[in-house]
Amino acid sequence: MKVNNMKRLLQRAISHASVSAALLVLAVAAGAQGGPGPGPGRGQGPGRGPNDRMMIVRMSTVQKELGLSQAQVQSIEALRPRRGGGQPGEMGPPPRPEEQLSKILNQAQSDRLKQLALQFGAPMSILRDDVASQIGVKETQRDKIHEIVRNLMPPPDRGQDSRPNWSEMQKRKAQAFDQAWALLDQNQRAAYNRLAGKPFNNWVEPTRP
Repeated sequence: MKVNNMKRLLQRAISHASVSAALLVLAVAAGAQGGPGPGPGRGQGPGRGPNDRMMIVRMSTVQKELGLSQAQVQSIEALRPRRGGGQPGEMGPPPRPEEQLSKILNQAQSDRLKQLALQFGAPMSILRDDVASQIGVKETQRDKIHEIVRNLMPPPDRGQDSRPNWSEMQKRKAQAFDQAWALLDQNQRAAYNRLAGKPFNNWVEPTRP
């Protein structure tokens, strides 16, 4: 019995590592400039949480969806990390970009951005502890979703170009979501839809600095 439990824990650890690698590939493909986010086993876990918000808020289509003013867009652009860290004379670590972002957006914009980040990060975001608990994801479903992501979004081979094609990664992510969605029952789907809000699919590759 103990051997079976250890085997299951090892398989789950390998699965988590594979999903984390897939998330890293997706972040590289998008050219994310939100600064270092939570790594494997820390923070939000699969789905990236704040990092997804920092990534997609720089998409012109998302900015339009949120109804950002030009001043807000400029303030968000100013959050791009500077080489060498913070401003000269600053003491201590600079404020985290997501903390600064919360001061730029109003409450309605912030709430909608969270919904959009959940949609953009799916199906990986379904596995975040806060989301999975509200949806009621079972352990068997969690393991199967890990396997789906691992199969459809494998990490690149070492020595090869680590920046995949944006369109191809979005296509794979959509396929992974469809397969994960099929695993959820009617109540779980309804719970996800309440969290995700109005569907949004107009994702564009964020501009790089």
